[in-house]
Amino acid sequence: MEASRMSWCAVVLGWSLFVLEFGGGARAIQPVRSHEEILRLLGVRRTVIIRDCPPCHGEWDPLCGSDGKTYYNGQCMRSISCRRGRDVGVLHFGPCTFELAVSGRSPRSPQEVDPIDDDCPVPVTCGDKAEFVCASNGKTFRNRCIMESWACHNNEVIHAVHSGPCSRNKRAIDERCPMCSRDYNPVCGSDGVEYSNPCMLRYTACTEHRRINFAAWREC
Repeated sequence: MEASRMSWCAVVLGWSLFVLEFGGGARAIQPVRSHEEILRLLGVRRTVIIRDCPPCHGEWDPLCGSDGKTYYNGQCMRSISCRRGRDVGVLHFGPCTFELAVSGRSPRSPQEVDPIDDDCPVPVTCGDKAEFVCASNGKTFRNRCIMESWACHNNEVIHAVHSGPCSRNKRAIDERCPMCSRDYNPVCGSDGVEYSNPCMLRYTACTEHRRINFAAWREC
């Protein structure tokens, strides 16, 4: 088989890079150390563009990338996105609480994978506009759309406390206000507004600094 028509790929096994040759069955040629050596082994002559990407090192300072993946720190995000030839921005500081996969599935942990809720906005559709907001859970989000997407996918009720990143030394959450689920158990408030559950009534009263009493255990 001519080298120019040969089907091949490079794979990483442990710390070694191998070239696999396909033609009547795959076989490992040998471990190699560079792109040039891969091409030399296969007899392919062409120019190889090697990206001058920054190294991945530094202290643990996790952030969530616009691809829905958690990166060790900002430098590692730039390093990995450079090596993959992708433009990855920052969704928010801190680990991603779900990993947005190509399959459209959203693992909340390495062992758990759930379908993405179709009613929730997908982070990558929110845009990359840098209008940072500090949420009531103490997390910094790149913009309000991304904050709302995170809250929806994680079944949490949060709101923007202020514009700009949260302080690293103080949680933004108001400890006096309850954190509520999205469980539907409607109640009617004294303000004539229907709330999805009693906790949401107390949460609204607390965050808006209003007095709202319980009127009826039903829809208004």
